[in-house]
Parts: sequence; C-alpha cells; structure tokens
Amino acid sequence: MILHPASERHHQYIYLKHKELNELYISVFIKSLADSLISIFTPIFFFSLGFSISKIALFNIIGYLSISLFLPLGIYLDHKLGIKKTLSIGTVLSMLYYFALTKLKTEVPFEFLAIFWGLGIAIYYAGFNIELSQTIRKNTEGKSLSLFQVLSIIAGILGPVAGSLLIHFKSYNSLFLIAGLIYLLSVLPLFKTKDYKIDKQEINLETLKVADNKRKAFSYRILGGIGVISAILWPIFIYSNYKNIVTLGVIVSVTSLLLALLIFQEGRIIDSSHKRSFKYGILSHSPTWFLRLLLISPFGLAISNFASSATYELIDLSFSKTVWKKAARINNLGSYFVFREYNLEIGRIVCLAFMFFGLNSVYIFIGAGFLTLLQLFNLKVIE
Repeated sequence: MILHPASERHHQYIYLKHKELNELYISVFIKSLADSLISIFTPIFFFSLGFSISKIALFNIIGYLSISLFLPLGIYLDHKLGIKKTLSIGTVLSMLYYFALTKLKTEVPFEFLAIFWGLGIAIYYAGFNIELSQTIRKNTEGKSLSLFQVLSIIAGILGPVAGSLLIHFKSYNSLFLIAGLIYLLSVLPLFKTKDYKIDKQEINLETLKVADNKRKAFSYRILGGIGVISAILWPIFIYSNYKNIVTLGVIVSVTSLLLALLIFQEGRIIDSSHKRSFKYGILSHSPTWFLRLLLISPFGLAISNFASSATYELIDLSFSKTVWKKAARINNLGSYFVFREYNLEIGRIVCLAFMFFGLNSVYIFIGAGFLTLLQLFNLKVIE
C-alpha cells in the first residue's frame, strides 16, 4: 500500500514513523481514560433502566451489525479524507453517542442509538487499524502491542473507581458527559504530524474471500464471542450479585493495577515465542470461566477477574502479533481489516443471540470455557 501524506512524499513519512507511533500512544491513553470511566458501566446503565439481558443483547446485536455495515465507509474515508481525520470523525461520533445516552429515557430511540454507536466504532477503527499497521515496529509487535494494553490498563486503574463514584454521588448523565469530553481531547495529539491518505481500497466479496485464511476466521470468531461475554454479561453478573456500583469499580480498578505490573512482561514473552504463549493462554484462560462461578465474594471476584483478564491478554496479544505482522506486508489492508471485523462480529452476534434467547448466565460462562479450548485445534493460525 502506498501512503500519501498531505504535503510530503512517502519517504518523508517513513522518517516520521516512530513519532507517529508515539502520538498514537498518547491518543490511545487519553481515549482509554474515557473508556475506563464508562465501559463496564454501560451495560449496567441499561440494566438499571429496566432493560432485560435480552434487550441489552439486542442493542449490541444491532450495534455490531452496524459496525459491519459502516466499516467499508470508514475505509473509504481513510482514502478520501486521511487516516487522522477519519479517526477524529469516529471519536466525535462516539462522543455524541455518550451525550445521547443521557436522553435515552425520553428522546432517543433505542434502535437509532445502537446504529449510531456502531457508526462511531466502525469509522474510528477503520482509521486506527490502518494507522497502527503503518506505525508498529517490526519484530517487536508483542512489546508494542503490550504497551498499548499497558497504557489502557494504567488508564483503567483510576477510571472504574472514579466512574463508580461519579454514578454514586452524581449520575450516569454526569459520567457520560465527562467521558465524551475526554474522548474529544484524545484527537488532539494525532495532528502534531501531517495527516496522510491511503490508496483507494477495493472491498467486495471476491477480495474478502482471499483477504485472509479460514484459520484466522475461526480464531476471530472465538475471540469475538468470549470478548463480548466478558464485556457485557460479566459486569451485569457482578452487579446482580452485589447491587453496588462502587464494589464493581473497585474490583476492576484493582484488576487493572495488577495487570499493569504483568502485561508488559507478557509482551516480551510473546515476542520470543508467540505460538507457545498462545497455547498457554488458551489452557490457562479456559478454567477462569468456571472460576467466575465459584468465587463470588468481592475478594473472589477480584481474583477471578484478574486471572481471566491476564490469561485473555496472553491469547489476544499472541494472536494480535500474527495479525499485525501480516498487515505490515500486504497491499489490500481494507479487505484485510474488514475480513477481521466481520468474523469478530459473527462470533459476537452468535454469543449475543444466546443472551437474547434467555440462556442462563451460568451456561454461557461454561460454554465460553469450552469455546476457548477450541482454539487448541487451531494453533497453526500463529505464523
């Protein structure tokens, strides 16, 4: 893929590559501050409004279908406007989504809000994935990716506690407004260097068929499925047991503190042998789904949440190294990332469908444990 900076030639962009990566780190850190304030509380916000798990699942199904629909639009904007402008548009749309959540009870239709959420996510990640593929450092993908995770986790140490206190003493509306403004601030570091555009991408059924292999599709679907169970059903499960939003915030913040001390070391291990770390991640993450059902005191939930998060990161970072290594050497990045997102969405939507049809949380967690183990039959996905 040939990149076109707005007013400079391609070789000058190469000179700026590390600077671009540093700016992306800063932007992701600021955005992660906003994410950490709200991410675990959004499903609980819907739950506290009286939405059933089925309706929350439906909201997310509509949202993830919207991401699939709008992702090619985001890739088109990368070509027409530039990567950083596309990132900015996606960020602003996400900010507006959280502002709109404050009107959910009275003015904003449920289905429209889900579509709007998907639009913002799709456009942001259409820019982010290509930006990261162009700036990540060769042969140190594990360390580079783990640094992104460390920054997100550091941001997540104070965010959940701060978010829970805001909800407890103020309201969800205050939380969403503050998070939206922080989202907007995350755009500013991106424009310290020139924006650039990508070549026009051909995205259709034929290009998607050859964008990647079936093994990757299988892994994406599993990761998408277990990821959405963790993001939506797990916070509701904790909240349902304790009905205390501050307890939930403290549990997630303690987990983030412990993860921050561990995860960068995981990146070093992954760079030395990411196939082995992928296998160990699978074997260690699967039992944590059963552990969640056994340890339901506040301390036990903190332990199981940490164990689950740490082992999942080992799987995710190991697989991501393969994803980004290949991204650095292919031409049609548009189809490559659309293929990735579509398969993630398939896994997410299938698992959300089980929630929608009312399957008990216990069975879903047990199913996620066995679903994780299926990756053992797919170790060849790691290059």
